[in-house]
Formats: sequence, C-alpha cells, structure tokens
Amino acid sequence: MTELQEATVVSQAVDGSAEAVYAFARQMENLPLWASGLAKGIAQRDGDWFADSPMGQVKVTMAPVNPFGVLDHEVTLPDGTRVHNAFRVTPCGDGSLLTFIVLRSAGTSQQSFDSDVAHVRRDLMSLKQVIEQPKFSARSKTQDISAFALPAPDIAPWRAGNTGVEGVWRFDAGTPGRHVMITALVHGNELCGAWALKGLLEAGVRPRRGTLTLALCNLAAFDRFDAANHDASRFVDEDLNRQWSPERLAQPVTLERRRAAEIEPFVREADWLLDLHSMHERGLPLTLSGLRPENIELAVRMKAAEHIVVDAGHKDGIRMRDHGRFGNADGMAAGARSLLVECGFHGDLSSRDVAQDQCLRFLLASDIVDEADLLGGAHGALPAWRLPDAAEPWILDVTAGVVARDESVEFVRPFKGLEVIPQAGTVIGMNGGEAIVTPYDDCVLVMPSLRQARAGVTVVRFAHRRRSVGATSPIAGIG
Repeated sequence: MTELQEATVVSQAVDGSAEAVYAFARQMENLPLWASGLAKGIAQRDGDWFADSPMGQVKVTMAPVNPFGVLDHEVTLPDGTRVHNAFRVTPCGDGSLLTFIVLRSAGTSQQSFDSDVAHVRRDLMSLKQVIEQPKFSARSKTQDISAFALPAPDIAPWRAGNTGVEGVWRFDAGTPGRHVMITALVHGNELCGAWALKGLLEAGVRPRRGTLTLALCNLAAFDRFDAANHDASRFVDEDLNRQWSPERLAQPVTLERRRAAEIEPFVREADWLLDLHSMHERGLPLTLSGLRPENIELAVRMKAAEHIVVDAGHKDGIRMRDHGRFGNADGMAAGARSLLVECGFHGDLSSRDVAQDQCLRFLLASDIVDEADLLGGAHGALPAWRLPDAAEPWILDVTAGVVARDESVEFVRPFKGLEVIPQAGTVIGMNGGEAIVTPYDDCVLVMPSLRQARAGVTVVRFAHRRRSVGATSPIAGIG
C-alpha cells in the first residue's frame, strides 16, 4: 500500500441546491465547463468516457448515481495509472458545500502538492461560478436592461383601427381570394410584430385579391411596457394566448378574455393566420406549426426558419393559432392555415427584421398580393424586408414538456435552446425535488426558460428532430 504523507480538504460554498449541483457536476458532458484539466472536451466511446488532458487522453469513470452527493471519480492516465478523486456535495443551509480531498502521495514535492491544491481550488471556484451565473435557476431573474435594444414603436396613428374594434384593420380587395390575418402584441412586451404591422400600414399594403386583416391585440398590456421590467407587461390579468377555448371566451371575467372575445370574430373568419411573437431568452427564430401537416408544409415552403416546432399547444390553455377550424382536420381540408412565429429575443433588433420578413413571405405565399407589390424595387412597398432564405429546416417533433411545480425549478446549467442532448436519462434540472431528465437519445431542448417560472408554466419542451417532413410525427402533446 502506498504511504500517504498528507491530505488537504478543499471546500467551496455554492448558492445552489445540493441536488442541482450534484446533477450538474456528475454529468460527464459538463466536466469541461469547470474541470480545467479536461477543458479540451470529453466524449463517450463504447460506454466509456474519454477526455483530452495535458497528459494525453484519459479515461474518466464517475461513481454510480447515489442519494448522498458522492461525486468520486477515477481518472486512468495514458500509462495505465489510476488516480482516485474523492469529491462530494453536501446540503448547507439554502445552498450546498463542495468538498474535495487532495491526497499527497509519497515522492510528491511540496511545490507539486501545493500546485495540485491550487488547481482544485480553481476548479471548484469555476464550478461555483457556472452554478451561480444568471439564469442558472429560477431564483435568478435579473433582466439585462442594456440588452433591450428594440424600442417600443409609436402606434398611436394606427391604434383606432378601421373596423370599430380598437387596433384592428381590415382591407378588402373586392375580388375573390383568401382572408389573411396577421396578429401582433398578443403579449404586450413582444414588440417585433407591432413594428412589422406598423410598417405594413405605413407602406399602404393592400390585397389585390381577398382580404387582409391586421390586429394589434393586447394594447392594454403594451401600454404598460417598460424596458426596465418588460416581463411585467406580458399581460394584465392573464395570458391572452391561453384564452381561445369556447369555455373561456364565454366567460369574459378578465381583461384578456374580453379582448379575445373582441378579436375572435376576425380570427374565426380568417383563412390564413400568422401570429407574431418573440421569446424570453435569446435564441434562433422558431416557427410553431402545430400538429397539422398542412401547416408544416407551409412553414417549409416559406423558407423562413431553420427550425419548425411541431407541438400540440399548451396544457394551460388554447392558443389563438389553434382556435376553431385552425385546430381541426376539417378546417385544414377546407384551406385553413395557421403559424405562430417566435422571432427571437424580445429586445433584439433582429426580432423586428424577422417579423417583417415573415410578414412578407406569408403574404406572398397566401397569394393575396403580387410579388411586385412588395419587392418591385422603387415601386414595391417592402423591398428591404426580405432576408436570405433559411437552410433546409429541422422539423422538431415535440413529445413532452416540463411544467414547473413551483418557482424553485432550476436547470443544471444555462440552456439557450436547441441543444441536442446525446443520452437518454441525462439530468438537465430539478423540479419540485425531482430530477428533470431527457426521455430519449439525441433529445432537443425547445425554448428552455425560467424567466416566467411558477407553478403551471412550461419551462422546457423535449423533441425529436428530423429532416424529412413526410414522416409521421410521434406526438404525445405537451404536458
């Protein structure tokens, strides 16, 4: 047995629950984020994990999952030497305590041992910083005001509408064609769509065939908008985009339900609906098509987003996109189409560009305008709105979602969305004391966000991805 001369315990307090810290630290893919000796990356081969280290490629074996926070792991060096690292996380008040035992073997100089201890201290500090960075948990809801670059548009000249319903405009060509409706400001802090509708109105866009309806929806919430606290203006009483069931529309007990009842006749009469939104977190634009293959085909044909989310909606209420005939096969067979587009982060200038491009593409696809009306150089109304076509899209078939049990829900690390998690059973967070795990291999995380985390709110969705739009979607709905 090798004689040990000395052992030093390195500890580090962390502002994060022991369960979440344990789940994050034992996840092999996360090691390069905090273990500097493995910073070049780690990969799995034949069930074992190998990392590139300053000593060459090493094998890393983690202790089995256990309820005690034990994170011991063994590193096998290129020459076959095995190094055991004793590491654990322990609950400590509202947070947790990391402890790592650094062993000094015979023949190790004091200078080398001191260097090893300093190395471990740095790694534990890195782990602490990763855990505690903003947006790691629902407890961190800091809003970066400086990042909110998109100003609120002046919609005063267009507020009255021309239909007798505030904010709703309708233009009829007087010749047969589709009835197309584009909606914005369903949430009062989602400004990009309002900019796009303002642009359409200012440019005097009119249908050559059929009817065009433009609706600025939750004006009361928009009136409250403040970039310093933009989440507070999402709605007044409740989420407008969850009120589109017949039962809720028949009970106008909140401002949003009353507003939905005012807009509903226009939605009911529309053949095609484009609903413009933006997201709590920064991420790539997404088209949410619903389950109908006709909507998926339209989204692909528009070439406007690299990711098309095929989902069944929200557990806590029906969205406008799925209201009435937009949510059934008979309506689709009769020509109804509806898309919801998430144009990017609420405060990014690029979200306005995406919303404008989506309007242009949707109008052209609907055939109520001619291309020359919108893109015809000096004679076209919106020649600068066209963005480059998206690459061949990924179809993301949502199979399930995670609904927060309370505000304590947290992720093991910050997620931006569209991450592909290779292994089924990977722990990505904690929810009410239970681990959030991926249900299958190559699981895509769709719209992960803790910004609005509270009981009943969906904080992430799980999806398969595919290139072919012809395959049957394995949809189970969002939980």
